[in-house]
Amino acid sequence: MALARAPLHLEVRAFVGGRGLTLLIAVVLLASAAPAAAQEPGLPPFLAAEQLAAAKALCGDVSRGTVKDNISGTAEAVKGFVGADSHSICVELLSASYAEHGVNKHVLVFGEHFVEDGILDSSQGAQTTLHASVLEHRGGTWTPALKQTEVAATGFNGRDPAVALRKIGGDRHAVEVVQSLWNAGSSAESLSLYEPAGDGFARILIVGTGADDCGQHEKCFEYSGTLAYDGASNAKAFDLTLTLKGTYRDRAGRILAVPAAPFVLRFANGTYAPVLTTAAMRAVWEATQHPW
Repeated sequence: MALARAPLHLEVRAFVGGRGLTLLIAVVLLASAAPAAAQEPGLPPFLAAEQLAAAKALCGDVSRGTVKDNISGTAEAVKGFVGADSHSICVELLSASYAEHGVNKHVLVFGEHFVEDGILDSSQGAQTTLHASVLEHRGGTWTPALKQTEVAATGFNGRDPAVALRKIGGDRHAVEVVQSLWNAGSSAESLSLYEPAGDGFARILIVGTGADDCGQHEKCFEYSGTLAYDGASNAKAFDLTLTLKGTYRDRAGRILAVPAAPFVLRFANGTYAPVLTTAAMRAVWEATQHPW
């Protein structure tokens, strides 16, 4: 399992396309790839040799190696799977086993980074490219079931998102990816869910879970949120509840308290969407999902 290092707070000013806002991954020094994750009781082990084979399937001609990360001002070693041309490294962000539909499965997510002269690219526009795969344990061996390269590109400065496996139904799982957003000094956080489907991963949710802003001529606001997976709801696809706390800016420019009642997101037609039953709920949702 990847081992995260201490957070490092930096102010970064850079601009890229994407609905008019700038993305910045939360500045946390890169995780180091380590042996396969600890397994839940009763699930077959996922060995280091299988981890390497999965890395090769997703990242190409790679071998275990180390590069340097200089973003903190002091060079730190980043362990992972280095490309044969020494211009890339794949860092394991998720390695987890689970059971689904009576089959033991294992999901892996790697974050690929550009490398030059043995140094990880931490320039402002450097993103993490996510690759993911699912293997199934059949006949005593782990067999690839599906894989997808370039599932998503996240972040700035070569920082990795937080990645976790979530149970989203009685017999369903998805990969959760959390990243921070930044726009000219303001910040926000978004959460996405990617479910294994067909021969790849389908994004079934993207939701804003927090934001802040202080305009030059506008009052400040700040809110944060927690997404919960309601296992007592629909067993086929759990309802999700987003609870926000703090203040937000409405479309009239007023700073208001975020309502205490959580938003419910329900799965239908291949995606999660909020259940908005009143005009007031729709207005708050629109303001908190597009805060700037």
